[in-house]
Amino acid sequence: MSIQTLLAGRKDKDTGEWIKGARDRRDDVQRLLTNGVDPSEQRKSNHAVTERAANSFEAVAREWIASFQEVGTRTTQQDPRAA
Repeated sequence: MSIQTLLAGRKDKDTGEWIKGARDRRDDVQRLLTNGVDPSEQRKSNHAVTERAANSFEAVAREWIASFQEVGTRTTQQDPRAA
C-alpha cells in the first residue's frame, strides 16, 4: 500500500508536511542502520536519558520554585502539598 493510497482522501496542506516528516524519520533510521545502530535501542536510550534528566533533583526543584514564583508567595494553609 502506498502513501498516496493512505492519504487519498486528505486534501489539506498539512499532508505535505506529514509526508516530509515521515521521510525524514525514515532517512534517520536508515542512517542509524547503516552505522550499525539499532534504532529501537537508540530510542530507548534517548528516552532513559531524558527521563533521568526530567526527574533529577535539580529539574524538580526548578519546577517547584517556578510554580511558586508564578503564583506569588503562598502560606502553608493555601498550599495543599505542604501538608
